[in-house]
Amino acid sequence: MRWMFDDVWMNDKCTHIKVNDNFKITALQQIVNGNILTKNKQNNSINGIIVIGNKKCFYKVQEIKSYFMELQGYYQMYSKFPIPELIFAVMFNDCGAIIYKYEDSISPGRGLLNDYLISDDSSEPFDFLKCIKSNYRNVKTRNSYPMQKFFEGRVKSRLKKYLNYSWTEKKVDIGLNKSLKTKDIIKECINHFESERTYRCVLSHGDLNTMNIGIKPVFFDFVTSGYNYIDAEVAVFSISLLFIDLYYSPKYHRESYCGHEKICDMIPSIPLDFFEGKDILKINSYPKTEKKRKAIAKLYLQGLEYNNSTLLYYIIMRFLTIFDIEKYETIDKIYTIYLVHFFYHQMKQMDFSDVVDSIKTI
Repeated sequence: MRWMFDDVWMNDKCTHIKVNDNFKITALQQIVNGNILTKNKQNNSINGIIVIGNKKCFYKVQEIKSYFMELQGYYQMYSKFPIPELIFAVMFNDCGAIIYKYEDSISPGRGLLNDYLISDDSSEPFDFLKCIKSNYRNVKTRNSYPMQKFFEGRVKSRLKKYLNYSWTEKKVDIGLNKSLKTKDIIKECINHFESERTYRCVLSHGDLNTMNIGIKPVFFDFVTSGYNYIDAEVAVFSISLLFIDLYYSPKYHRESYCGHEKICDMIPSIPLDFFEGKDILKINSYPKTEKKRKAIAKLYLQGLEYNNSTLLYYIIMRFLTIFDIEKYETIDKIYTIYLVHFFYHQMKQMDFSDVVDSIKTI
């Protein structure tokens, strides 16, 4: 079956036999008559560099549902964002593989937003922000959106499970003359995400993190691309940029930095003291990020239209469900609880952009 572009072909035969990763890679090499140079195992995919003929390409192998979501996302991003050329797409066994033209601006330790942020480069290669924000003018009202897998999709599988843990029962005091149980914040979030609504959606990438953005500019990974709820998009990019990709991902998801691992050896210390009693958790801390990250976040937020009162829930979800905080070291778990309460209390009084402006920098 021929797919969207003249030079892209997709195999329309698909069996459903569970196969291991080595089989997938071997099968892909045989299908395209290529040679795998690198293999990077992610939670939900395998990707890397493959040589076909004399040309290097980028490949991504993933389960069928994500494969079709990526193709759909790519189709919507095509001509609207600078993205690599899709060369070949094929289904086999229990997965699908997509091959993209190799992006020469990216090499080990070079070319991604992640690499710029940890470099001494003092320039401001922020054209990628113009690409992102110019597409926010394309607004549609929708009943669902691709990024829901990060939010509504994680309420039952992740968020509700935290209600079974004793730490959610303790009142949390972060020095704002207010104390609240984390359980109450979680329940408020659950009520929000389980209520039916329509969404003000914009054309967006859907998973803006520092490993999916090349400063050329160029964008990668389109599984959740399409018309997404603006508050979800703002939460994902802002919190990933300021906190997740600075600290949590390099520490707890090192495998996602294949070829760009330097950041994993530059994880900052956490500014935190705490006292845990029977019914209360007192935390002395403050949100901290890097100057470059804060500068980009402030530029990004300028002029954006979002609903501050609902954006709050997307931010809290991002902190609590991007990883399983029960698997964190104690200091990271406590810091996450602090951040949840900090943003909850501050955004009840202030706009998110003002909260970001108040964050201290390294």
